[in-house]
Amino acid sequence: MADQMDDLKKMAMKQSKYVQDETAVKSKLTTRASAIELQAEEREPRSTEEFLDRLNSKIVKMKSFRTGKIDNYGVVSGIRECEPGKVPHVHQNHYYDAFDRVIKLEMFEKDFTRPRLRIYFYEGESNKVSESVWLDRYHQIENIHRYFYDPETGLMTDRAEYNREGEIFYQIHSDYDLSHSPPLLVQELWRDKYERQIQRYVYKHDEDGDPVMEIKHDSGDNLIGYYKYQYDAKKENLVKKEWFGPDDKMRSYFVYEYDEDDNNIRVTLYDGEGKKESSQEFIYDKVGNIMQERWYNGEDQLFKQLIFQI
Repeated sequence: MADQMDDLKKMAMKQSKYVQDETAVKSKLTTRASAIELQAEEREPRSTEEFLDRLNSKIVKMKSFRTGKIDNYGVVSGIRECEPGKVPHVHQNHYYDAFDRVIKLEMFEKDFTRPRLRIYFYEGESNKVSESVWLDRYHQIENIHRYFYDPETGLMTDRAEYNREGEIFYQIHSDYDLSHSPPLLVQELWRDKYERQIQRYVYKHDEDGDPVMEIKHDSGDNLIGYYKYQYDAKKENLVKKEWFGPDDKMRSYFVYEYDEDDNNIRVTLYDGEGKKESSQEFIYDKVGNIMQERWYNGEDQLFKQLIFQI
């Protein structure tokens, strides 16, 4: 724990623009400068909690969302903002600084009361994330993510995950179709720390720019198979996902059903011949919390049920 506190402490001080001598901060997290300007003090933060207290002093507002993402331009954004008084247990709280950027994110998950945290850092007044630090529910560092951008297009071209000692786990290079507005992600190449290919994904889109196919290759660049996606009329919800093998034969597919609030209420799995194999049903309360999960076999016989209390 002490080592992790020291890492976060050094990260915080190196990110501050008030640090004059970067060589004095022997951080293993070789990050770039951040616009989260932690107040300059005589001493460095002694703990993660003190670091978070300083970070919290920079927060000017908070919004709750069902989920969120970092887009192709490196902007942290929420998806499906929650109405006041209707925030389900599974959600994200996004905390913004004076530049309207998310600097802290809380992730509340189904089986836990404490959220996981993500801390975001930026360069200058840019709204593009340069680095994120992921903390577990007890505020210990899990890993670090770094993001790099094309100087002409502003698109995220590379991102990588590191452990708390600064050792790389993997890196992802992204390619885009610039003929479309906005540009479309068409390929992601995953490499390990030795620059060896782990996997490669190719993405196809429809005329509206929605992804309709995801093609997966293995470490030897052999075709493993591909998914095809279908959406509802609003183009907001996935209604069918088909899996094909390298021989173009459908192996299986999922069908998704939703209620009037766009909550996923049922997922049904079929084999490649259209025979139902199993299904899972979700029952919600008025806020959007999952209160029950039920599993059925191919003959619609209930064989498992979970009941949750919020």
